[in-house]
Amino acid sequence: MIGGILGDSDVIESLTGRNDYEEFTLLLLYDPPEENGPDRMPGPFTLSLAAFVFDRKYELVTQHSAPFEFDSSDRGPSDPELEETVDSLVSQGLVSPRKGDDDRPYDNISYKLTPKGEAEAAELYDSVSERVQGELADIRHSAVEEMSHFVLDAHTLGPDLFDEPLIRT
Repeated sequence: MIGGILGDSDVIESLTGRNDYEEFTLLLLYDPPEENGPDRMPGPFTLSLAAFVFDRKYELVTQHSAPFEFDSSDRGPSDPELEETVDSLVSQGLVSPRKGDDDRPYDNISYKLTPKGEAEAAELYDSVSERVQGELADIRHSAVEEMSHFVLDAHTLGPDLFDEPLIRT
């Protein structure tokens, strides 16, 4: 992934040795200190939407594809490999899950990077362009703070992946 952003596909191997799914997921979960945002990302539903929105905007910004492959589900865009990746990052000690908020019924858990995960994500974050960093900050803020706007954004970017005209949470 990082190689695609920088225009050199060999860069990714020397940076983390992780696959694209893991790197994109770490970036989505990372809250850089200068952003001073929420330290947790709401769970599966919101993370899936964040990955979907980032996937679409990343391609617009970099002219490279992200690794995600979304299908329609009863809650909008879904990528089973993203869920497997989060579980793998949890088992590797890079991500910590916690019971989610009751006001988000689709997100029964939330995710936070561990110190080890944060260090890796910071390295990735520092290697992407400021424009990509800005997109990440906007997506993260919307996913956590402005859910209705965020769902509308996701629906606009992929209306064929939603079963309903607009999903409200």
